[in-house]
Formats: sequence, C-alpha cells, structure tokens
Amino acid sequence: MLFSRLGVLQSLIGQNLILVEKLLSKLTVCLC
Repeated sequence: MLFSRLGVLQSLIGQNLILVEKLLSKLTVCLC
C-alpha cells in the first residue's frame, strides 16, 4: 500500500515539475 502510494505521489510530482519547468522557460523567454 505505502509503496503504491509513494509511486503515485512521485508520478504526480514529476508531472508537476515538468509543468513548472515549462512555465519557467516561458517566463524567462518573456523576461529576456
């Protein structure tokens, strides 16, 4: 149970990190 929950959390965090990186890249392009 704990391992499956950790796996789900890691997958969600990974997706969020990808979205954050995309937003940051857009912001940096706008600032530059």
